[in-house]
Amino acid sequence: MSEGLKELNDRLNELTSLPRGWDGYNGQSVSFNCAQFAADLIEHMGVANVPKPQLVPGADGTLQLEWHTNDYDVEVDVLSPYLVIATRLDHRTGVQEEIKIEPDFWLLESWIEDLGKGE
Repeated sequence: MSEGLKELNDRLNELTSLPRGWDGYNGQSVSFNCAQFAADLIEHMGVANVPKPQLVPGADGTLQLEWHTNDYDVEVDVLSPYLVIATRLDHRTGVQEEIKIEPDFWLLESWIEDLGKGE
């Protein structure tokens, strides 16, 4: 297993093992299904020159993937397997977009590819 894959698995294991109330309220651990789907998504959309995303737990058991690079912010909310809401902010133009993705991830893949493009 590569070092990057091991780090991803370790972080996902940590997030799926969070204790109830981890957020100071009634936060749930990230669901195994969301974590597994996110791992598959990250592996599938791996693009050269794009850093690994930050993994942020949602208090409701969801998981957010975040990239902030090359004047873009891309945030991917994995609500459940195959139900994802993604937003992208282009800091150069100020344009913000949001998409709901169910079975087809082609637009999100193009957003991730844009992250790897320099100016």
